[in-house]
Amino acid sequence: MELDKYCAIILDLLFKRHENSSSQKNLSLGINEIKREVKPNLGNEYKVQNLNHALDYLLQNELIVKEHDLFSSPKGVEKETNVKYKISGVGIASKEKPELFLPNPGYASSINISSVENVTIIGKHSKVIIHTKYKELGEKIEELIDLVQDNASIPKKDKADILALIKALESLFISETPNIELVRKTDIDLTLKLKKWSTTLGENVLVNGITNLITSYFGI
Repeated sequence: MELDKYCAIILDLLFKRHENSSSQKNLSLGINEIKREVKPNLGNEYKVQNLNHALDYLLQNELIVKEHDLFSSPKGVEKETNVKYKISGVGIASKEKPELFLPNPGYASSINISSVENVTIIGKHSKVIIHTKYKELGEKIEELIDLVQDNASIPKKDKADILALIKALESLFISETPNIELVRKTDIDLTLKLKKWSTTLGENVLVNGITNLITSYFGI
């Protein structure tokens, strides 16, 4: 299918970006950056609508993640700005271990965990694939996602920023040997983001538990 070409190119592009990035800020690409990379690979076959369809397909199947800022107009209308895309933990798994990739089974009534070789699949709101070595850490991260998503006291903008950092931290553990410096920095950024909401989130008990686990794994 024609759409497959676009999906394969975009996913490969974002995967390479993930592999080569030394900073959390550099993991994502804006739409214009993606267009510049995709167009030369397709030549005369390139169509903007097909690119948009491919991005939508990858998002719907949780192979990539969309990041954005929220802008509120004086009338209270929220708009997405500074939209960027990056590969998700599921997308990374599909590139590194395609034989283990499974389509998203949808929402579950409780956290569902299963292990295949060295990969653990954790899923409630969205399936997460991490290395089995970090299974306990993955469970804690899923709990934190629930805690943040269900908290009505946190404004939408702050909640989106926090969840993006949680998912970023989570995606680093698909590999048995993640980038330690990136893990350390993302964990610090997440802790700082959550600090102002420590009371409503239970004094950061889960965050401290995650940090302690990271320290026990990597000594940082």
